[in-house]
Amino acid sequence: MEWSPDSQHILFYTSSSIPVCVLSMQNGKIICNIGNGNAGCLKATWADNEHIITFSEMKVILFF
Repeated sequence: MEWSPDSQHILFYTSSSIPVCVLSMQNGKIICNIGNGNAGCLKATWADNEHIITFSEMKVILFF
């Protein structure tokens, strides 16, 4: 679990089929689900307030 730099969202990382979720603190709803497919997801972190970087054994992906 990691707060966004502006504390408006929380990034959750799990080992399920959709490994990364973003929760909005304004309405308490999940606003984003990120799945890396067969590559899996080793780590996810905030790049800034609006972008997330995910890491897998195969590559690094920046989500807008």
